[in-house]
Amino acid sequence: MGIAAAFAGQPSDKWGTATSPFVLRVFPLANNGGIGKSHLSNDSAILDAGNCVAQIDQNGVKRPIDDPNIGNPSGGNGCDIGATEFKRR
Repeated sequence: MGIAAAFAGQPSDKWGTATSPFVLRVFPLANNGGIGKSHLSNDSAILDAGNCVAQIDQNGVKRPIDDPNIGNPSGGNGCDIGATEFKRR
């Protein structure tokens, strides 16, 4: 018995191709203060690129933390893609 999953694409989704790959820009996994190890860099493509519905992230931090130096995509609200908001350094 398996589990089926599907998702609907959104205007703010990030995609890459063989000729133009999507570059995540990440560091090696490290303890960055969350409940799990993470590896985002300050210039990661997922920062402020999402459209979150939840008002808090996995660590209880209010979402979104919108960086005014990063433009939000069409349909996005400034939250980071993923379970947690990134703490800029």
